[in-house]
Amino acid sequence: MIDLSSRDKLVADIIAYFDSDKFLVKDAKNPDDLRLRRLGLLSPSDAKIIESELLKCSEDYRYAAGNYFCISDKDGNDQLMSLWDGQELLLQRMEDMKARGKPQLVIAIKARQLGLSMFGCSMVFWNSVFKRNKKGLIVSEDLVQSQNLFSSYLSPLYRQLPWWLKPQSSVFKEDGIVFDKPAKEGGMGLNSSIAVQWASRKGGLGQGYKLNAFHGSEFTAWDNLAESLEQDLKYALVRQPSTIGILESTAKGAGTPSHAFYNKCEALAEQSDWEAVFLPYFFEKTRVMAPRKGWRPEKEDLRMREVVYANWTVCDNKKCLRYVNRKSSTGVRDGEKCPSCKIGTLGPYTLTDEQIYFMVNERLNSSAQRNIDQELALTVEEAFVAEGEQVFSKQSIKALEYMVQTANPPLPGFMDKHGFFHGYREDDLDRKCHLDGCKIWHGGEIQNIRVWEKPRTGESYQIGADIGYGKGKDYSVATVIRVGRSGGRDYQCATLRSNIIEPLEFAYLIAKLAKWYNEAQVAIEYNTPGNSTADHLAKVLNYPNIYRERATNSTLHWVTNQKSKPKIIITLDRWLKEEIFIARDKLLLDEIKVFTKAVDSVSTGAEQGFNDDCLMSAMIALYTAHAGDYEDNLGIVPQKIDKDPTTCLYRMDCTACHKMWGSDNPRMMDNCPFCKSMMIRATRNMSVQMDTSSDYRESSMFTPDMLDVYSKNDSHWYEPSYESL
Repeated sequence: MIDLSSRDKLVADIIAYFDSDKFLVKDAKNPDDLRLRRLGLLSPSDAKIIESELLKCSEDYRYAAGNYFCISDKDGNDQLMSLWDGQELLLQRMEDMKARGKPQLVIAIKARQLGLSMFGCSMVFWNSVFKRNKKGLIVSEDLVQSQNLFSSYLSPLYRQLPWWLKPQSSVFKEDGIVFDKPAKEGGMGLNSSIAVQWASRKGGLGQGYKLNAFHGSEFTAWDNLAESLEQDLKYALVRQPSTIGILESTAKGAGTPSHAFYNKCEALAEQSDWEAVFLPYFFEKTRVMAPRKGWRPEKEDLRMREVVYANWTVCDNKKCLRYVNRKSSTGVRDGEKCPSCKIGTLGPYTLTDEQIYFMVNERLNSSAQRNIDQELALTVEEAFVAEGEQVFSKQSIKALEYMVQTANPPLPGFMDKHGFFHGYREDDLDRKCHLDGCKIWHGGEIQNIRVWEKPRTGESYQIGADIGYGKGKDYSVATVIRVGRSGGRDYQCATLRSNIIEPLEFAYLIAKLAKWYNEAQVAIEYNTPGNSTADHLAKVLNYPNIYRERATNSTLHWVTNQKSKPKIIITLDRWLKEEIFIARDKLLLDEIKVFTKAVDSVSTGAEQGFNDDCLMSAMIALYTAHAGDYEDNLGIVPQKIDKDPTTCLYRMDCTACHKMWGSDNPRMMDNCPFCKSMMIRATRNMSVQMDTSSDYRESSMFTPDMLDVYSKNDSHWYEPSYESL
């Protein structure tokens, strides 16, 4: 029994009319004969009704799917197709691309069971069954999976169509459908078809076709993905706004061709034919679980809320309740009208306790953490997990994912010949420069600098640089960090990145950037080709503030070798884990995730096809920024505090490492000087006389960071604010 409750009443009446006894035909020899005899019973007004419905279906996918496409739900019950959240978001993106004159080509990385296979097949089916001269193609990783798509989706969609909408098919088999009956033979003269192929077949995908619609399922499992996308489909797909293309899959590992292709599409949204979309696990609303009695979200759990809040809004119309991505090319702000229903208003969204508990329970009960991260991902960064052994800890990567997801977007720009930074948003049509007094319209310059935080008066900055040859392959990267004072946090402020600037020219840009950031100390990796950049900066440009290795007090800049590389890796790993270093760059996150250890070796580096330039420059900057002792198992550790807790106004206690020290002004301390934990507490030492003018009169207090963690509602984690651009 099919659930028809969602069907438009007028459509229901039309279907009932054409299924009535008026069109009952007996003793038909075959389906073609039955159709022809039924068509002969139509009056001119009947034909106009059918023509009107065909037109509505051909112009509006939602109308056709919601009234005529019958599918099976998860329990095996037949029902009319109703768009799920992920399907609706993907359709919105495709409609936006069409409005901008682009082919509707999307690459979707998703959590599992969001209905995208059904959606992709139905889009191809709709394009071929209601429009003339359209060629569609459906592809999966192998023959079995492709035939399964046909039998599970295409065949039922065709069978369940009303007889008066169903085009006749001269070919109907597991490798496709052809709708080519001419009108004089009782057909509609569509001359449309849907082919079913598989990625591993010989001869290339879509060979000999001019495709108007395409659906590729589980593309991350395709053996020849690059060849299929860059050669076969590139030339087979018609470059028109009406062209439909959907690539969908769960992620199958960082460092893979699918990861590289997704990143390329995401970075070059306007230049690439394909646009990247990510669909998280909470789009499936049944993924909830009632928490056990006494359960409360932990710090890592609460961060899931912050990530979702930073990325998604939701419509307040109860008949819609769609999610909209804040950061997509069609992103919106709170308070705007919903682009789906056009009625509701968009507002902030975050996860419920039931949604968080579901994920916590899934991870606890899973024997394969990697598969859970891929199949129930909250962010695309979580979805892509490196195939090799990752060098950085899972905890560090999770912390970095949170930092990146909640960071403000960078301001892209460039340094002029006078050393002034000009920046403007890429979506700003007026090219309004952030530099006060700048009247120049920008648009032709190469924006090779991204700035998250402008220089602050009185602050110290460190620059680490990893240099490439500038020949269009490896990148030259310089990373700027604001060095935390008195044991405070370090913040990533800016990144200079290019693969076309030669080493000597890059030295000039570093000098300008360093001067802007309060004459920052610079440490360049003194390995070929970086030695020419470093020498030019020191000996030709005479830049005064260059890092000098403390052990020898002679070697300028930084030398990476088998002894020094583990030190900078350990330092960054611990700094991220303890959240002492606040990074903001998605490129840094991507590189950390594919930074792996060789199977039979101690060597470390980026997986094949990926870079580690942003990572190396950040590690060099962080390590060289800090004075202090180095411990092989901990990296850089702060120098010990000698203040006696019995003679200071306050006794300081760390709830993480349980160390104790004294302080007269506890609110000036961001974290523990020993382990860098923010979980520190100040207790008044009543034996020491306090100045009556002092503001510190409590008998016990927490540091500001700890107060934030244990806030009144205990539901959110707050990051310290930083200067917005």
